[in-house]
Amino acid sequence: MGLMDDVQQRSAVWRMRKFPDSTALGIVAKLLEESGEVARAVIGDHEHRNGRGDAVQEAAQCVIVLASLVGCHYPDRDLFAEVASEMERIGA
Repeated sequence: MGLMDDVQQRSAVWRMRKFPDSTALGIVAKLLEESGEVARAVIGDHEHRNGRGDAVQEAAQCVIVLASLVGCHYPDRDLFAEVASEMERIGA
């Protein structure tokens, strides 16, 4: 098992333990919240306003939420393999 597989699996296990009634829609709502925190941190950096969060830490939380979404509700899929495939497709 590679690091990315481990991230997806650990994220899903954590979410199922902490929020056993978590639905796909609930996880998407959490993703939107976390995305807003990324935006707040980036805007804070841009405007030189301290205390608005760490953009990279907030982005990491988005990755965890996405990994838990796929791990919990699409367990037969590999999010990070899909990312690699999509990067190949777009030439990145």
